Amino acid sequence: MPMSNSNEVNLVCNNIHELIQLSGLHYIINQTPWSSYITIRRKFRDPLGAIHVKSDLRMPDELLALHKDNKLLKNKVKALENDLVDTEEELKTAEHRSKERVENLHARIDDLELLLAAVQDNLEKSETVITELENDIVMKDDIINSLNTGFNKQTVNLKVKIEELESFKREALKKEKKDKKKMT
Repeated sequence: MPMSNSNEVNLVCNNIHELIQLSGLHYIINQTPWSSYITIRRKFRDPLGAIHVKSDLRMPDELLALHKDNKLLKNKVKALENDLVDTEEELKTAEHRSKERVENLHARIDDLELLLAAVQDNLEKSETVITELENDIVMKDDIINSLNTGFNKQTVNLKVKIEELESFKREALKKEKKDKKKMT
């Protein structure tokens, strides 16, 4: 219970201080943890604002409610400002990460383009080599065909010669048999 009394005392003192601050009068407040010394001068700080303050002083409960609402709104504004700062920091971080990703992707694209150019160059060289090898194959096929044609002609000629020689051999054997018969 002593705590709630202390809280009530602090609340009443704070309400008095707020009312004095809202009054528009010249004032000095000296506070210590145990007491509060207030000096009020009978003069408005802003003579134009005095009319407005007088009407407000007649409704202290409404003023206190408005003052509490004002404090709540100020606290909400501070919280929103803090959230905004946090959100802006997150946005900056996200933008930084996005920029890094974009830079990495551009670097990767550059690397892949270089690799693609090298592969295309190798492909062109391979196609040239393949074309040359195909031409060599055609030329060697032509040489083989002409050699085969030559060998075929020689084979035919040799077969003809073999037949002539076999025919000559048969004739020679017949003649030799005849000659042997005549000699016997």
